[in-house]
Amino acid sequence: MLNATKTNIAIFERNGARFFVTLDLLNSLSLYLIPFVENGKYGFVNRMCKPLIAPIYDEVKGSFFNDKNYVAVKRENKWSVIDSKGDVIFPFKYNFIFPSPDSSLVTCCDYSGWSVIDANTKNIIVDSSKYKLIEGFRYGYARVKNDDDKWGIINARGELVLNTEYESIYTWNEWYEPTTKVKKTEYDKEKFIELDKLK
Repeated sequence: MLNATKTNIAIFERNGARFFVTLDLLNSLSLYLIPFVENGKYGFVNRMCKPLIAPIYDEVKGSFFNDKNYVAVKRENKWSVIDSKGDVIFPFKYNFIFPSPDSSLVTCCDYSGWSVIDANTKNIIVDSSKYKLIEGFRYGYARVKNDDDKWGIINARGELVLNTEYESIYTWNEWYEPTTKVKKTEYDKEKFIELDKLK
């Protein structure tokens, strides 16, 4: 599917429609590496369609926005993360992984529970005994849930910056001054919180 010509890099078909992938399209993507599928397996190419990571993975989660990113990959029903060179960082032992798009923090789930690991140093930032659930980091913060099913927020150092006492905390997606909405009980009004002001 990556047969390059002067005009087209690839043609793919979905729902009866055929699409042409061109160099102009690839150059417009803000990705360092671009995923592709071959024989049902995922790999990555650069913008010149040179394969850099072999198509050996069953699923991929996350994107290589730059060469410092880590992407979660699945093989034989277990997850790990790879770097932009294709090196496997952790053993394939996790049931699920949330990579972070803007840091080296990786949220992992195995038989012992949820933990946070720095993929650069392999240091455990939050161990698996602390929270019932830890979601992926975005903009330096992650939602966590305790055994009472109450939500809170931790920062990139694993510190609780919003206590686990909320019925709901919305996810956040803004690049600048990310905010979220919280409710302590289902009867409360939603309250806006600026994440960067959490201490």
